[in-house]
Order: sequence, then C-alpha cells, then structure tokens
Amino acid sequence: MIRRTSAVWRRSLVAMALAATAVSCAHTGGAGGTAEPEPSLSGTTWRFYDMGQDTLADPSKTELRIDPDGKVSGSTGCNRFTGTATMVGTSLSFSPFATTRMLCDPGLMRQESLILTALQSVKSFALVESDRLNLLDATGQPLLRLVRAKT
Repeated sequence: MIRRTSAVWRRSLVAMALAATAVSCAHTGGAGGTAEPEPSLSGTTWRFYDMGQDTLADPSKTELRIDPDGKVSGSTGCNRFTGTATMVGTSLSFSPFATTRMLCDPGLMRQESLILTALQSVKSFALVESDRLNLLDATGQPLLRLVRAKT
C-alpha cells in the first residue's frame, strides 16, 4: 500500500511539473521563447494628422519622437519642443515642454497651442496596426492621432 501511494505521489508531482511548464510556455510564447513585448511607441518619429474637432493647419511639418530613455522631442509645425515621457504599459504622460519661441502665421500658432495643450492631457496610448498611434485622455478618448513618419 505504501508503494501504491508513492506511485500516485510521483505521478501527481510529474503532472504538476508538466502543468507548470505548460503555463510557463504559454506565458513566454512557447518553449525557449520570450514574453510578448509591451506595446511601444518609442524610437519612432510620428506625425500628427488628426485632433478630433480641431483642424491642423499644416500637419506635414509636425512630429513627435519618444526615445527609449523617455526623452521627447518634436515639432508643432512652427516651433520645436522637448521634454520627457513616462510610460508604464499603455499609460503615458508628458512633462511640461520647453519650446522654441519663433513667431509663425496665426494658423500654425493656433496648431501649436492645440498640440501642446492636448499633449499635457494625455493619459495613455493605443497603437493601431503598426503605423497609427492614438494619444488618449483619461476617459480613453483620442486627443491626438498620429501616423508613423515615412523614413
């Protein structure tokens, strides 16, 4: 009887080990694989193309770049800006930006104000396919839509 209990015990241990291995493989993408990376928008230059209710005067000269170390740089189409980003998962926030102070035509000045104000309200992001980025407010609504810049 002790021998039979011992055999059952060994089978239970083997079954638990196999289950743990299966769970581990499923989490890492398969045996020897690595975990799926978190969504990332860093290391890419993005161009603003939509601000919902507001119209961009000239989106062709706009850009946003977030480096892997969190440094942010970009252009509103008029002036350049720099700052930092904090990303955790899909949460995203920006520090206040330092900007150049060139005077541009009124349409570009309004565009700049809208972009910089919207960036300060960003709480998260969503990547759409591989070439679109939505910057979202606290309720998950898009504030700004961007497209991956052609290199």
